[in-house]
Amino acid sequence: MLSRFLVPLFAVVGSYFLFAHPIRFGSTVWGKYAGLAQCIYFLALLAPIQLAIITRFIDLPLLIVTLVLLIVAPIAQFEEQ
Repeated sequence: MLSRFLVPLFAVVGSYFLFAHPIRFGSTVWGKYAGLAQCIYFLALLAPIQLAIITRFIDLPLLIVTLVLLIVAPIAQFEEQ
């Protein structure tokens, strides 16, 4: 019963280590800007209530910029390879 689990597991792990090859993965400028925009957006969301006047005006534009950059960043990664 245990061999029904272990044999496929060893086969998968063995094929992974024998036939896998590394894929070049790095960040693009678009991805770095997307991460920065996401951090700033989370900072604006977590701002104290005393800053609600400021965050109310930057919330929606920052959300739009963050979403656009998060969509563009993977496309730029594919184009770079």
